[in-house]
Amino acid sequence: MKRQQICLILWTLCGWAWAQPAAGPPGHPPLISVTGKGEIWVAPDQIEFSVHLQGENADPEAAMASSQKLLEQLRRLLADYSLETGSFQVTDVSLERPFRNGVRQKVYEASRECSFTLANVKQKDSLLLAFARGDLGEVRSTRASLKNPIPLREKARLQALEEARRKAQLMAGCLQQNVGKAYWIEEVTPEFWSNPSSNIVTRSAPEDGGSGLGMVRVQATVKVAFALSQ
Repeated sequence: MKRQQICLILWTLCGWAWAQPAAGPPGHPPLISVTGKGEIWVAPDQIEFSVHLQGENADPEAAMASSQKLLEQLRRLLADYSLETGSFQVTDVSLERPFRNGVRQKVYEASRECSFTLANVKQKDSLLLAFARGDLGEVRSTRASLKNPIPLREKARLQALEEARRKAQLMAGCLQQNVGKAYWIEEVTPEFWSNPSSNIVTRSAPEDGGSGLGMVRVQATVKVAFALSQ
C-alpha cells in the first residue's frame, strides 16, 4: 500500500510525461537520469590553527625585532606539541603606523600571521590555554579537519551510487519499467569555495564530549543515467 501511494504521488506530480521513458541517443535504450548523495560523519583527527603575532615600538626596527621574538617564542611553545610535519608557516608579515580615529599613531606595529596543524586533537585545549595565559599572540581561528579524507570520500561515493539506483528503481517501477545497467555516471563537482578533494564541512554534535570539536562530514553527489526496459 505504501509503495502504491508513493507511485501515485510521483505520477500526480510529474503527469503523463512519465508515461514514456526519456529517449537516449539514437541507437541506445531509453534512459532514466537520477542523482544520489552520500555522506559520512566522523570525528576530526587534526586541528588547523591561525595565529596573529604583533610587536609594537616607536622605532620600526625595534617593532620588527619584537615581532621576531614573539615568533621564536611561539616556535619554542609548539616544540611541546604534536604538529603535522611541515604544517607550520608564516603566511604574512607587515609593518605599519596605523591610523586610529583619523590620527596616525606614533608607534609602529609589526605583525606576523602564522598557521600550523595540531596533529593531536587532545592537545587543543592545552594550547589555547597557553595563549590565553600569556602575552604571546592571538589565536584568530581553529578548524577541525581530517588527515586523510580520501578513503571516506570514496565510501561516500558508493553510498551516493546506491541511493541513485534506489531512486531509479522506485520511479521506474511506478511505470512498470525495469532498471538496467548504468549508461553514464557523473560526479557533481563541489562549489568553488569548497575543498574539491574532500568537500568537508563541520557541525557541533553532542557526542563530541567536552572537546568542542564537533563532527566532520565527508560527502559526495553523483548523477547517473540507467537504461530502461519493459
